[in-house]
Amino acid sequence: MRRRCWHAPAGIYPALARYIFGGFARCFSPTAWGVTGQMSPQTRWWLTLIAWTIVRWLLPMVPIPPALFAVAAGVAIGIGTAWLLWLTSEGARLWHPRTAAGMGIGALALWWALAQGLTALKPGLMSGLLAAVRDGCLLVAALGFGAAGAAFIRHANLLPPIAVVVTVMDIWTVLLGGFVHKVQQKAPKVVEAASVALPVPTASKAVSITLPLVGVGDWFFAAFFFALLWRFGLKVRATYWLATVLMAAVLTGLALGLAWLPLALPGLPFLALAVLIPHWRSFHYTPQEKRALAVGGLFLAGLLVLFSLIARQM
Repeated sequence: MRRRCWHAPAGIYPALARYIFGGFARCFSPTAWGVTGQMSPQTRWWLTLIAWTIVRWLLPMVPIPPALFAVAAGVAIGIGTAWLLWLTSEGARLWHPRTAAGMGIGALALWWALAQGLTALKPGLMSGLLAAVRDGCLLVAALGFGAAGAAFIRHANLLPPIAVVVTVMDIWTVLLGGFVHKVQQKAPKVVEAASVALPVPTASKAVSITLPLVGVGDWFFAAFFFALLWRFGLKVRATYWLATVLMAAVLTGLALGLAWLPLALPGLPFLALAVLIPHWRSFHYTPQEKRALAVGGLFLAGLLVLFSLIARQM
């Protein structure tokens, strides 16, 4: 029996190089940076990201009296959630998929370098700054890859199935013994490095609080969904505000350690609700498509149960 080898089609590597480096070129083009005399939306986006990075660095150093800490933390988390989701929505609207892919590659490389450098630093002012920049790079990488990945979706009717699938997988990985659950137990520093922290002020006395973290996968799919909403002309503003309210409420509850909440919750179910609720009448399927979706849903539920049982035995 002969082994059949796969050969890349002629010209695929130059085409791939043009795609990647073309994305980098778009990132630094004069039009993208608004050097024509007026501030472009892209420049405003970058300045907003830089401002968030500065707040991410400095806000944890602001002392708050214990009596006001819960309110201050809730306000900070609410504003931070709205801020980051604005960056997500606007980035998904502004950046061409090639630009987004180039941004994602560059930001991921910088994030990796910063993550390695932080391991050699003691906690302090400089390590706090590098951690804030690291989180900003991780956010840009997730948003870039998410917006670029949305270019492969050609029809709005694919939004609900994708939202359901990623929701089920997120629930399994976080709550039912999946990959994220195991990493949280064995290597919490890895989870912290692969998440974007929402900054909150510090209390003047010891107060029990969990730093709210949003994983890189949540930001990837947030950009993915917002890019599709913009492209298909759907209700972006309603999705934005609903996602802000849901995510801010959950993150505040986790940060304050409410007794009826677990230590970690999957973020994608709340994001999926924010996408689907405003559009529950916007998607139309044929009877055959409905049957196929029902069969796929049952199959997915069966896999979820099976993987959960396997994970509990490991």
